Amino acid sequence: MTARGEHRFRKQTKAAIKIQAHLRGHREYSYYKSLQKAAIVTQCGWRQRVARKELRMASRETGALKEAKDKLEKKVEELTWRLQFEKRLRNVDRVGGNKSTRSY
Repeated sequence: MTARGEHRFRKQTKAAIKIQAHLRGHREYSYYKSLQKAAIVTQCGWRQRVARKELRMASRETGALKEAKDKLEKKVEELTWRLQFEKRLRNVDRVGGNKSTRSY
């Protein structure tokens, strides 16, 4: 081989090595990006699952609180009715008591 041919061969080999290295780097970077996207999708799916579970639990707690509130409201209503009834009875007793004192 002549010096010129050898120089051209080395130059072409060097250029081919650079192209191959660039291609391998691009392929590895693309693989890394696909792994990164897969990890993000997995994380989002897990967070979604946890959020749904928390929402279900909060919904149950809200339902239980609503039931307790309804029971308390019903009890207050019953106590209010009972108080009014007892007031009426006392008023009737007072009025009846006044009549009995006047009648003798």
